[in-house]
Amino acid sequence: MRSEIKGYLPYLYNNLSPGESFELNFEDDLFELFGSEDLSETGLVGKWDSHIRDFKSARWNWGSTNLKGFVGLLYVLKSLEKGSNFELEEFEGFYKRKIMHQKDIAKNLQEKGLVPDPFHMIYTLRYKSYYFPALMLRIRKIEWNPKEHPKYPIYITFVPETYFLVENTLWEDLDRKIKDKNYWERHLRETYHIKVNGNIEKVLRSYTFSQNVYRVMPFSLFTRHLLPNIKKTDYGIFYLKRVERSQSDLALSDNQIFWGLFHHITNTTQVLYPLELRVDDKRYLIQNLPINTLSQRTDVFRQEAGTANVVCHALFDAFGTRYLNSEFGTMNTIKSSETSILKRAVKLKKVAESPTEEFANTNYDYATFLRPLNVNHTVLFSLTVGLWRKGRKSYNEYLAQCKEMMFKTPITTKNVTMIWFIAPDTTEWKFFSDPAIPDKSLQEMINRITDGLSSDKWQITDGKNFKLQGKKIVILTQFRETPQSKNVRRELENLLKQPRQTRLYHVVKQVIQEVQKS
Repeated sequence: MRSEIKGYLPYLYNNLSPGESFELNFEDDLFELFGSEDLSETGLVGKWDSHIRDFKSARWNWGSTNLKGFVGLLYVLKSLEKGSNFELEEFEGFYKRKIMHQKDIAKNLQEKGLVPDPFHMIYTLRYKSYYFPALMLRIRKIEWNPKEHPKYPIYITFVPETYFLVENTLWEDLDRKIKDKNYWERHLRETYHIKVNGNIEKVLRSYTFSQNVYRVMPFSLFTRHLLPNIKKTDYGIFYLKRVERSQSDLALSDNQIFWGLFHHITNTTQVLYPLELRVDDKRYLIQNLPINTLSQRTDVFRQEAGTANVVCHALFDAFGTRYLNSEFGTMNTIKSSETSILKRAVKLKKVAESPTEEFANTNYDYATFLRPLNVNHTVLFSLTVGLWRKGRKSYNEYLAQCKEMMFKTPITTKNVTMIWFIAPDTTEWKFFSDPAIPDKSLQEMINRITDGLSSDKWQITDGKNFKLQGKKIVILTQFRETPQSKNVRRELENLLKQPRQTRLYHVVKQVIQEVQKS
């Protein structure tokens, strides 16, 4: 029976620092994992798959930076634990045969005894200047697939198994140690009573002198230094708890506890947008509209907050005081959770007549329920500035979700119209130039999604001179007209600043007018 290396914690590093464009913005990873703070959107953590009687997994991709150093260090530790010499040529051969471009790296590491079975890694994240662990992951598979994504080719399928939060100041102190070559030389001498030779030094340089995406921490370092420091400090946090199946009847869910600790550690909060409508000298306010970003300096914020602003103005322009009375009643200020017409994060199962189990809990960004205004109709909104790039789904997984949400559900559900608002701030050609995907235009992507569906139910439009013409699905697209064009930036900014001057407003207005007649 093979033995495994004992006493070490492997972990992954994920940089969530916000960027200006969808290509640099990985904040969505947090919401995909933990859902929204108000529980209107559920995350991966705690989701149960009844078919396999286990928690649901995700498949995310990372870069290959320092993977060789990471595996090399595990190889060194395994050799020393067996009492044998580390042979560099032997390791190089193993890495080329069993790691590079392999479909099941985790299995190969287990068979070599470099990681245990089951194999766990700590998921650590950086948000702005804060760096700390959040979860213990059970690794199902690691695949090296540069054809699918040349820049981030390491695909890891994982199951969130344990909450594992540590105060960033405490964790960073330990992390600095394990990235120090001198620390590892001292650790190897003291633990295995050996002299660090040139071959081992070469591996340590590879591990410590690059951006450490994949890391290893001796468990003794964790227990000797971290836990005692938590007891000594006033700000120490160590939250360790097994993930449980999500329950809607809990007064305080585990994921809400996570968000509370996250905000405590990072001194930041999810953006809550105050949606304001001014009518003459009166001000109507929908408070605390949750936006899936931690920064207002993102296109995600501009699109999600701006769309609510546009829809609210279009509803007032179409229905006047009837809308104000139905939505606000006798109040001038209401919470986003108290609205009856403009609803945030509406689950597919709430509107679909026959939802499939796989997609029943996916969310539309907004739904406008017009029945309180004596119009038996619902307008659904799905928003994206990044399409499949925004989240961690593969291209095919993303298209399957789009087919169910954007096409099958509105087509098969009575009195529903779908508006899919796509606004990447780049040219269409550049956006679809990724060699890893088969489609080279939005039209090709839509054709792939809608294969087998009736083609007379939807239309693609840029919003100019738009007419609904009995369609059930409107795909409103905004790409840059030229590489230097500012049309997308102008549209996204005007959603908040001049809502009635946007293409989205024109589309929403036309849809409302058409469904009023039906």
